[in-house]
Amino acid sequence: MSIQTTPTLEELARQALLRNEALAISALEDLPTMLFPVLFKDAFNGRHTRIVKAMVAAWPFPCLPVGALMKTFNREIFQAVLDGLDVLLTQQVSPMRRKLQEIYFQWVHHEFWTGARTLDRQRSAETVSEKQALKPSPTRELGQRLKLITDLYFRFPLDEDEMSILQWARQRKDSILLCCVNLKIVSLSLPNVRRILTVFEPEHLEMLELSIDWSWCTLAQFAPYVSQMSNLHTLSLERIQKNRFRVDYISGIEGDFAKEFIAEFTRLHSLQHLSLNGIFFPHDHMKLLLG
Repeated sequence: MSIQTTPTLEELARQALLRNEALAISALEDLPTMLFPVLFKDAFNGRHTRIVKAMVAAWPFPCLPVGALMKTFNREIFQAVLDGLDVLLTQQVSPMRRKLQEIYFQWVHHEFWTGARTLDRQRSAETVSEKQALKPSPTRELGQRLKLITDLYFRFPLDEDEMSILQWARQRKDSILLCCVNLKIVSLSLPNVRRILTVFEPEHLEMLELSIDWSWCTLAQFAPYVSQMSNLHTLSLERIQKNRFRVDYISGIEGDFAKEFIAEFTRLHSLQHLSLNGIFFPHDHMKLLLG
């Protein structure tokens, strides 16, 4: 015989709020800060989009790691988060005084959701932030954008869900700083890759994985973008079409294009891991690469 545990008063209160969305939204202003994370998780997992939207706009902590809650992608709940950010950005609140500073869309575990100690640290960080905001620098205040941290994966053909966050961020570049940490690109043309890279600052990129069939000429055109990735520590380049990078192609002008691309690696001072799969170099190119 199984023994059912009696719900706590807090659990009953959360269940009542989730059953009455209008009540839940109106109660957010008076909701104790410590109840925000667990109520948000319940609303997020239960697909209560109106409550999620309102809670994002009223989030009382500097950090919101929503990606850790996304076991599977759901367009409606994802859009509710973006709608909540839109509400937050339209509020008449100074960026330096705004509680929420960073939102994480990475699908990885985040310590924020692990317990009360994290909440104490968040509240401490919030208090420090508020004290520092008492005398803000006008230049810093104008430039303070909400930071959105994510990993991105693009392949051909481009998926609507994958492009939605780019389109949303592109339209709000004055108030949103999109930071892509891990970028994976498969079978895209250079124009499409350029379009993707213009949405976020390349210096935030730490890991780049390219699976492409570009010629050395195309790689040389891509090289200037690589040199801007000042914090890149892992670069993986994989050939996905046979014979495109064979040794006999590295001659004449193609050899110059190869040297132009390889030369950009000297600018990547943070690079620690380099993987080149299915790409062949003559001896003199290898010396340039390894040097």
